[in-house]
Amino acid sequence: MHNPLLLRSNNADSRKPQTRVGARFGWFFALCALCALASTPARAEILFTIPGNLISAEIDIFLTSGTATTATIRNSDGTFDTTVNIPANGTAIVTIPNSGRIGALGTASINGYSIDSPDPIAAYLMDANIPVASNDITNLFPDTSLGTSYLVMAATSGLVANGSQMAVVTGTDNTTVTITPSADLTTGQLAGAPFAVTLNRLEAIEFRASGSGDLTGTTITATQPVAAFGGHFCANVPDDVGACDHVIEQLPASADFGTSFVLVSTEQGGPGDVVKILARDNGTVVTFVDSVGTTVHPTLNAGQSLTLLPELVENTRVTSNHPILLGQFMIGAGLAINGDPAFALVPDQSQWLDRYIFNVPAGDYNDFLGIAIESTALGSLQLDGVAVNPADFSPVPGTTLMAGNVSTGDGSHVIEASTSFMLLGHGFNNSAGSYFGVGGSAISGGGVTPPPPPPPSGTPNAIPTLSSWALMLLAGLIGALALAGLRRRTAG
Repeated sequence: MHNPLLLRSNNADSRKPQTRVGARFGWFFALCALCALASTPARAEILFTIPGNLISAEIDIFLTSGTATTATIRNSDGTFDTTVNIPANGTAIVTIPNSGRIGALGTASINGYSIDSPDPIAAYLMDANIPVASNDITNLFPDTSLGTSYLVMAATSGLVANGSQMAVVTGTDNTTVTITPSADLTTGQLAGAPFAVTLNRLEAIEFRASGSGDLTGTTITATQPVAAFGGHFCANVPDDVGACDHVIEQLPASADFGTSFVLVSTEQGGPGDVVKILARDNGTVVTFVDSVGTTVHPTLNAGQSLTLLPELVENTRVTSNHPILLGQFMIGAGLAINGDPAFALVPDQSQWLDRYIFNVPAGDYNDFLGIAIESTALGSLQLDGVAVNPADFSPVPGTTLMAGNVSTGDGSHVIEASTSFMLLGHGFNNSAGSYFGVGGSAISGGGVTPPPPPPPSGTPNAIPTLSSWALMLLAGLIGALALAGLRRRTAG
């Protein structure tokens, strides 16, 4: 039987030239479609929300890119909708008012946000946006790095009740999120008892632990990928030391935990940083190597955590036999020489990048970059085109790495090297202001690079490189055209 859509006449001879013309146009449209695909830049949506802070403060979103582009930030109902220009290798800043936070605990909120750009970008959330006694920063993840299974790392306090917090935001309607809290919640849910909530696109929800409970080890599963955050309304670090400070980090999916890390102590001063270890699997053994030697920590099972009191004062190698999440905390003013608590999730070595575009918050902070890099590549490390001082670095015991803290100034920066390296950023002042966060990683961005330059004038055009899904579409188009041709020949 002939396809009537392909026939213009009952005469078989009259069909042949039309079939050839149709095939030619089919190939032409297929090639045009591929040209469009090849010229479409990679893009990903970034989802975030803003949990509560002890103080009322505005929030800055830092947006960086390797190429000049635009980005739009909006919330669920469009009451916040802002588009900005991002300069090449630079930063744009969008300020969100304090009223843009999630709001009531345990209730779906319209204040989930999306960031959309036609080009690859990286994003960071700075809460609060001026130096006060409750600052912290987190790198934000593109939706391509989101998952459906999380373990929460949060913080706690023996002096500020009802503060350990977690939050979730989704990009998809009718997403069911199932939470099994590790501590009783202020909204009435009990530790160990799973409960479910349903969120629509760009809706967010926040929960907090009752009393001095710690939400570390809480499990989150979802029917669609979600973005999850952990931290504290105003944490004490250590638990019984003043003063408290807001801490926040976006959480990687459980599948993105790691087994190989470097800890670089901050420049805060005092007895050292606090380290927290969260196990994903049963039978997890974590080993530290520093100048003193090797320390094997007690075995952890899935969801269990271990907090090491202020003692991180030097470069330390951390390895584990199963994937872990590794948190590093600056300490409170009751012990520190300067600053206050702040929280960073240390990136696994497999997540390091060779180039980062980042922004240092404005204010009277003492700002530092915590870096770990192969010793053979240290000479290639450049900050804004200037070689860093190798005297700022010392060996990481048990490795061929060097690590240290490099002082830097406010504003937008580019740091790069001939190989991948770790980048953390922290700052503090003498008025209890502080922040601590990841400069970027393979799952969260930061190393956003500009597209390759066009070929020189007079040279042949390069064949575009297609993504796997573009190649699948090409195969489908070719197959469809071939099948159509076969049907015509059979019909003839």
